[in-house]
Amino acid sequence: MGPAARGMRAVGIIVAVSLASLDRRLLDHLVVEFGMHGRRAVEFLTTAAELLELDPSPKRLPETIAYCLREAMKAIPASQEEGGGGYWRAASRAVTEARTRYAMSRGVPGEDEQGALDALLATIDDLEIVHAQEGIHERRMIAIMVSRTGVRPVATGTEPIRVYQDLLKDLDSALHSDISVDDARRLWNRCTAILQQLFLPPDIRNSELESLAAIKTPTTGDVAALLPLIAGPNHLRFFLSRIASTAWLEALTETGILDP
Repeated sequence: MGPAARGMRAVGIIVAVSLASLDRRLLDHLVVEFGMHGRRAVEFLTTAAELLELDPSPKRLPETIAYCLREAMKAIPASQEEGGGGYWRAASRAVTEARTRYAMSRGVPGEDEQGALDALLATIDDLEIVHAQEGIHERRMIAIMVSRTGVRPVATGTEPIRVYQDLLKDLDSALHSDISVDDARRLWNRCTAILQQLFLPPDIRNSELESLAAIKTPTTGDVAALLPLIAGPNHLRFFLSRIASTAWLEALTETGILDP
């Protein structure tokens, strides 16, 4: 299973989204909320949409679309920049150099073998700290969600964030694979779906939640329409406080969204 298809496994989160359904209000909101990073994301998303409409398709078009989508999706967490770069390479080089100094000092009279060992252990500690930062995109996305809603995302705290992370990995992989235009379109669908789930403006989200809550006999299609609107516990509480029928509780049971 390729990276584009593999991401479709996220039940209830990823739904089919047509090009026309990327709400202009969402794009405008990304610019307002994330400034130059949001503008960069919107520009790459717009370019990806235009490329998807090309017919016939130029060579390497799918990879080009994947590149645009990757840059768009990385632009938003970059708004929570934590500073610096190349930490991993620098820390790894420091460990290598410290290990060499320790090896050269062992058993040599007049050399500070213990000091060299202490220095080596210190650089290893630094490397472990950097290694713990490999989830930097995830931490940035969680920070964004907490600052926007006051709470962590739903489903053990990070499910939408994991979807976002998996998508970034698949976009990176797609750049170095032979993917089809259909694969690129699926990647587009996943990008637009998670963007709408996480960053839809509150007034639009609440209006759609209220409309769905008014349905007394929800169908599987209604459930599929609801789930992308639920990014945090506050969204779920808003919806449940307005449901016109307890049939919604039964319809949502299998999704896991009601689990404690």
